[in-house]
Amino acid sequence: MKSLFYGDDLFFYLLKKTLSLNIEQISDLSDEVLEGSFLITDNSIFSAECINLKKIKKIYIFSDRIDTKFYKKCEGDIKKLSFHMREEYVFLDNFIDEFTEKNKLNYRDKIVLSDSFKEVVTPLEDIEYFSYNRTLKKSSATVCGKSYFLRRSLTEIENFIKNFHFIRVERGIILNIQKIKEINYKEEYVETNSGQKVYLGKNILKKISENHFEHLYRL
Repeated sequence: MKSLFYGDDLFFYLLKKTLSLNIEQISDLSDEVLEGSFLITDNSIFSAECINLKKIKKIYIFSDRIDTKFYKKCEGDIKKLSFHMREEYVFLDNFIDEFTEKNKLNYRDKIVLSDSFKEVVTPLEDIEYFSYNRTLKKSSATVCGKSYFLRRSLTEIENFIKNFHFIRVERGIILNIQKIKEINYKEEYVETNSGQKVYLGKNILKKISENHFEHLYRL
């Protein structure tokens, strides 16, 4: 999940020097930039003309004051706001770790696969693999043999699901190990439970078998 900063350059410098977080400084508060992010900010946010909190996971405001107008403007999303004194920025790593722990995704939890035209609700465990279409320049998820285009890049998806049964087997493929039914070395593919064939190099196929199926009994 990306961490963004909107505010004073000096404060951003202090954050980068002090914290382990990978923080990106932004000047654009559009929906596309903010979607799915942690937003870290200071007094600057109080004068922002347009901000859609529904796109943000959490907003951490480090300020020595609370702006009443801003607070009222955010009444529908108060739970997303986290106010702190400016000097408390040194504890930001802990604040975000605590939020992430409380909202941790389970392998069997449902997620929404979405693009500009459709939203599909599915358990994470039902996704067979994620892939990237170089022609259309879009990522997609394959569920029970059907593919759905996504807004997220494969790198964002990989970070989101890295603690589950998914592995990035090559640049354009993230595979659900639990959905592999067959590894075919002759024709060089893995077949998923729904019959989808994902073509990979022989060396990659061997690594998948060695790293993830070595513990299984072989006849």
